[in-house]
Amino acid sequence: MAEKDAYALACIGLFSRLWEELERLCTTGAPAGTCSQIIRLEIHLALQCCETWRWRLLLTAPQRCALQQTLRELQHCLGASGPEIPANAARLAQDRLLDAVLEHCAVLPHAAAPQAPGVILQLQRHS
Repeated sequence: MAEKDAYALACIGLFSRLWEELERLCTTGAPAGTCSQIIRLEIHLALQCCETWRWRLLLTAPQRCALQQTLRELQHCLGASGPEIPANAARLAQDRLLDAVLEHCAVLPHAAAPQAPGVILQLQRHS
C-alpha cells in the first residue's frame, strides 16, 4: 500500500499537472476543443485506473475513494456539454485542484514537502 507521504506527493503531482493543462487551455491559442477533450480523457483514464487491480494493490481503499471523489468533482466542474471547456468551468476546476493540493500539503511533514510550497505559490499566482 502507498505510504501516506508518497500518496500525497503523487496526488500533488497529478493535480498540479491537470491545473497547468487547464491554465494552458485558458491562456494559449491552442485548439480549445482538442485540449478540452484531452483533459477530459486524462481525468476519465485516471478514474478507470482507480479500478484496476494494480491500483487496488498500490492504494488503500480510502486513498482510492478520495482520489476518485476529486476526479469526479473535476468531471462535474468541467461538464460534458459541447466539445470545449468554458473558461469559467476551467477556473472552477482549478479552484478544486488547488484545494486538493492544499489538503495533501497539509498532511505532509515539512521535510517531505520541499517542492510543495513552490507548487502552491505557482497555483495561487494564477488563481
